[in-house]
Amino acid sequence: MLDEFGFTFLDLDTWNKGYEEQVTIRQTLLNPDKPYQFYRNGSLVSLTAAERTAAGIKINVSSAGTDSDNQPAYSFRSTQVNGGENNPTSFSNLTATTPTTAPDGGEALMQQQAVQLNFLSTSSFVVRLSAVWPNYDTYIDFSSTEVNPHTSGNDNVGMAGAACTACTGQFPRANGRNFLFGVTGNIIASPSPPPRSPPPPQNPSPCPDPNDAEGDAGSGAGTEAGSGDTLLAHCRPSPPPPSPPELGSPPKSPPQMPPGYLQMAGGYYMIESGSCGSGLISTTSECDAAATALDLPDMTSADNT
Repeated sequence: MLDEFGFTFLDLDTWNKGYEEQVTIRQTLLNPDKPYQFYRNGSLVSLTAAERTAAGIKINVSSAGTDSDNQPAYSFRSTQVNGGENNPTSFSNLTATTPTTAPDGGEALMQQQAVQLNFLSTSSFVVRLSAVWPNYDTYIDFSSTEVNPHTSGNDNVGMAGAACTACTGQFPRANGRNFLFGVTGNIIASPSPPPRSPPPPQNPSPCPDPNDAEGDAGSGAGTEAGSGDTLLAHCRPSPPPPSPPELGSPPKSPPQMPPGYLQMAGGYYMIESGSCGSGLISTTSECDAAATALDLPDMTSADNT
């Protein structure tokens, strides 16, 4: 879907034997502030009926009709007889600020025979393109309808009547019509969506059960603090919910450490057996911090990897 764009129909003109080109579109499909515009000296402008006449616009605009669904519609109908001699060859013909007037009306006539339809927040639209007989808006059964006018090359079309006693109910000579169109103006696309928020931080890994695996001493992947094979682990286990106090019970003793744990302080643990899992200290700086938190006698670490 595009936020805003313009769609221009060019070279709306009339066949010299009678048919007029017409574009019809539902009114609610167009930008309500500027549903359609015309070219005047290379610029798109909104014009009243009087201003269109003064500017020499060769398109008749009507808002009285309906589309195929019987909804109010605009129709844009040619009023100037022309063939292919003045067809635009480039959009620059419409944007020329000093349009030529020759040959065959030049760029000035090309601009007078073009109309731009303006859309908002639109991905598709329906438009009706038709070639209609002068003074008529819909299909004509020429075999039973007296028509007027009669043009050169189609003198005896329609049913016989006062205006044409020689008419025999014949249809006009077949003729194809070409509609030129293109997208113009600024195409304004919606901005890209904002980036996704980063995922929330994960909770620290729970402290492993020291009885689940053999100790890590001698693995060569840790950093020693002090002497011996004692290792330090930094992990934050989720404590179990406290039990409700019992009335009259004596004060409880401090919580017991898990088996294999010798000391814990400041989120650090010192174990003599079991496994640190993913919480094993692997840098000298963190080892020094753990030794300080646990108040070890030797607070200077050495890297033995």
